[in-house]
Amino acid sequence: MQEVPKKLDGGLVIKHTVSPEDQKLGMMFFEEKDGSTTEVTIMSLAIVHYEEENDYYVFMCDQNWDVQDDYKVDSVDDGIAWAEKNFDVEKKQWV
Repeated sequence: MQEVPKKLDGGLVIKHTVSPEDQKLGMMFFEEKDGSTTEVTIMSLAIVHYEEENDYYVFMCDQNWDVQDDYKVDSVDDGIAWAEKNFDVEKKQWV
């Protein structure tokens, strides 16, 4: 796993969590134009804030911290609660 970036997709990383001992947090499947399916392992989550916005985003990232998807939330606490429910990540795991 690469070092945690300070910014993702132009936004400031406020909090992050990484899957313990390189276990996956989840899987995402993308359908390609040719009909094939690409599987991406989610290894880390980051709560990101853009300076010009009031909202926050939970970024779902692969092992290289490439953002695969995001979920918009109102606050850092909302992002942590959403991740606990959807990824079985505990509040104490966030840095």
